[in-house]
Amino acid sequence: MIIEHIVLCWLRLALNELQFSAVISHGGTLAQIEHHQRRLGAAQKRFTRVAESLARLRKLARPSLQINVAAEGGQQVNVA
Repeated sequence: MIIEHIVLCWLRLALNELQFSAVISHGGTLAQIEHHQRRLGAAQKRFTRVAESLARLRKLARPSLQINVAAEGGQQVNVA
């Protein structure tokens, strides 16, 4: 489900970037440019937030495993 949300946020971000580029290239007014900048910034924040959420979920899903191996002389070495 979170992957679908990431894809949707990415598509919205790409669409906002295209619209912003179109406004810039066609000489939009200052109000139009500011409007599209705000929309683009909001889309970037949403995408970043959902990507960070996925990274946290993947980190939590990893099994934590630690192995203690006895080296020569009886000294233990931790292998993570």
